[in-house]
Amino acid sequence: VVWLDRSALFINAPISTSIAPEEPVSPKPAPVLVASNRRFWVYMASNPLILWMSIATFLFIMCRWFVNYQYNHVFDAEFATTQAFGQNLSWITSGGLVLSLLLQVGGVTRLVKRFSLGPCFWAYHLVMMVMMAWLWLSPSLLIGVASRFFGNEIRLGFRNPLSLLITNQYPRQIRPKARTFSLGMVIPLGTLLASWILVMLTEMPVQNPMGLIGAVACGFGVLLLVSTFLLSRALNTLKV
Repeated sequence: VVWLDRSALFINAPISTSIAPEEPVSPKPAPVLVASNRRFWVYMASNPLILWMSIATFLFIMCRWFVNYQYNHVFDAEFATTQAFGQNLSWITSGGLVLSLLLQVGGVTRLVKRFSLGPCFWAYHLVMMVMMAWLWLSPSLLIGVASRFFGNEIRLGFRNPLSLLITNQYPRQIRPKARTFSLGMVIPLGTLLASWILVMLTEMPVQNPMGLIGAVACGFGVLLLVSTFLLSRALNTLKV
């Protein structure tokens, strides 16, 4: 009897568990990162990658408008008529877009694979800083053309893809709000502040306003390099 009872227990145990209804497993709730603007600001301040990318984007927009003002001032002095400027600009833009396309298709991936994402992003801003300093200390048509080419066409084919690669490192839930924040707040604020500073500097009673504008531009360029370096360190923690 004892043997039968044990065998019955041995046989019935798996049968009873196999036909027992399974408890529904509820999915784990995802962490709420963007439930409100306040939570987003707190999260951004605590995440070095998003924080320094936002600061670097803000400073880059300011530097871009400063260098834009610098090389357009050079073009105004070099080209006698608007028609001559337009003809030369069309050749510059066409050649730049072709080179930008080739760079985006075949160069960006290889450079990132060889040097990693952070150093490539920092190198672009370093060259931009050199352009601003050159336009400040020794403006010429050659450096003006190079600055426009680098700040517009190369930006489309090199810096923009790098920016997308960096934002792809954000947590998946935060990406839409972070990109909206960058497009809707960071870039417009950088544009407005740069425009306001340029207006103030051009109206100041100084003998050489372009020299003052170049000095201020280089100051923002230094801040851009520092923020990009800190962004690169944040990327190094992710090993990208």
